Amino acid sequence: MLLKKRDYLSRNNILHLWPFTMKYLASIGAKTFYPKFGTGGVDHIGTQQIQRLLIKINLLLGVKFHFGYTFEELYTTDGKTTLTRCSPAIDSLPCTLLIGADGVASTVVKRYSFRRTSFTGSLCIGITFNFKHNHTSEEVGLREFAQASLYNQAYFQEIQDKYNIGLENLVYYQGETHYFVMTIKKNSLFERGVFKDSSLSVMSELLDPANLIEDELLAVAKDTATFVGLPENCEILLTHQGKPDIQLFDFSIREQSDESIKTIHYTLSAENNYTEEIESLADKEEENQSVPDTGECAKKQDEALNMPLPIKVEDIKKEEIKPFPTKIEDSKKEDSKKEEYRPLPPLPVDSQLETSQVIVTLVGDALLEPFWPLGTGCNRAVLSALDAAWIVHEVAEKKPMMEIMKTRQRCYIKMKSALAESFVEPFKLGADPFARYTIRSVF
Repeated sequence: MLLKKRDYLSRNNILHLWPFTMKYLASIGAKTFYPKFGTGGVDHIGTQQIQRLLIKINLLLGVKFHFGYTFEELYTTDGKTTLTRCSPAIDSLPCTLLIGADGVASTVVKRYSFRRTSFTGSLCIGITFNFKHNHTSEEVGLREFAQASLYNQAYFQEIQDKYNIGLENLVYYQGETHYFVMTIKKNSLFERGVFKDSSLSVMSELLDPANLIEDELLAVAKDTATFVGLPENCEILLTHQGKPDIQLFDFSIREQSDESIKTIHYTLSAENNYTEEIESLADKEEENQSVPDTGECAKKQDEALNMPLPIKVEDIKKEEIKPFPTKIEDSKKEDSKKEEYRPLPPLPVDSQLETSQVIVTLVGDALLEPFWPLGTGCNRAVLSALDAAWIVHEVAEKKPMMEIMKTRQRCYIKMKSALAESFVEPFKLGADPFARYTIRSVF
């Protein structure tokens, strides 16, 4: 089940893809739904195109989509089933695994208190804009490129001298649109008269759309496109709202989550109210360390947490190791024996009873805000989605929750430092992170 706030696909930006990502998308049928994918050595795809092909693939797999719905929170009414509250409301929408893929301003991150860290670098102002692609021979013949001023100073000096546009880097791709993304110097924006009030010292206020003179910003985009070689009759693309598809943003500050996974469970108090309890990996590790090594209470707490007991192999009695029941009558016998023992909750309070448990994890920009000059956004999003998919496998394998959470966090550590060269052919395209990430020491 997928909830998506937007009920439209309007993003025109083009995404750079690593060889690993190209091979993975091809393996799940990208070229079937988008025949242009990967033709001529092209290593990118439009945001709309990748959204469409992924939606089609998921529909074939039976995934249900709810467009125009916003996730709010999880809740329970009976202590057995965890439900999803969203807007507009959907009746009886159960949840056993919640994956937050809702971007930098993630509701899941805020609602379930994922710790985040901000990184502030030198001032970096980015501009993205799209021009309409008429698919003429002149347009199709334009050379795509990604240039940095450090390695091609003459090229950037030329655009500075000719149009008074000072750039740190410039990327041009063409697909369904002509897509440009560049880092521009703040002084150039001042000199080109882009701001209504240039005296604002707070960057968010300076770059606020209300403080921009749209015509001047469009002039910067058109001059850049002309310099690259785009015919002057090409028009700026309009968004679904009828506005020019151009955006000015500050990416000097980037955020990332310190945690990739949490669990939620509910307890029933003496007042018959269900209380939500959120646990992180650090919480569980601290709880595990505080449990005594011996004693019946420690044993029951460990079993409730589904964690291995800190005992030696020779201390395990033979009668405790039993085969999985294969017949119905054997299963009934096992159930009758289990009635004699009920595991206690982690904190044995008489007025509380542990109920259903839900895993919450993050993917994409909600987990790690990308640094776009490196082209990491879409690629690391795919990696994080595969890492999240592995959780489903481990739950099906009845792995201990502590092991599941540790594996997810270790995958995150590997993923957030991954680059294109981190993966070499033959690529391991499955969900198994132990096969995908080449350095196994982190595991």
